[in-house]
Parts: sequence; C-alpha cells; structure tokens
Amino acid sequence: MHPEVIIDVLSFHYPEQKGMHMIDGIQVYSLGKSFQKKYTFLSSLYAACKKVYQMHRNNNYTGILSFWYGKTAWTGEIMGKILKIKHLNY
Repeated sequence: MHPEVIIDVLSFHYPEQKGMHMIDGIQVYSLGKSFQKKYTFLSSLYAACKKVYQMHRNNNYTGILSFWYGKTAWTGEIMGKILKIKHLNY
C-alpha cells in the first residue's frame, strides 16, 4: 500500500457494535445502524452525515467511495456535494 494514502471506512451495519475498529490496519467506524425500518433511516442518515463531516474535517479527504447502490450511495452523494469532493460508487 501507499503510506500517503489514508483509507477510513464508515459502515452503517457491520460490525454491529458501534465505534471504531481496526481491521488490517484500516480504521472502520461502525454506526451500528440499520436501514430496515423507515423510522430509523433519518436518524441513520443524520449520524452518517455527521460522522463523515467529522472525518473529513480531521483528514481533508479528496473523495468518497460508496459500495452498493441505494441509501448508502445516496448518503455518499449528498456528502460529496456538501463537502465539494468527488463521490464514486462501486
């Protein structure tokens, strides 16, 4: 890997325990949220946007990479526009 590249992962679902986890040297921030119920979507969206903003403020990211299509990709698109950084979906 390139030491100058910072990879941080924000996970909505897994691991199910909320908080920061190290997996193979990569920081994974788990929200421990679920999009299964409609009433939890807005709280999950708010928590995700807040965490992405905090992470970006600390690391000055150049882009967001979202995996899967749907609500998580939509969240990445919103935050990309708010933070004025590139958003890609895989």
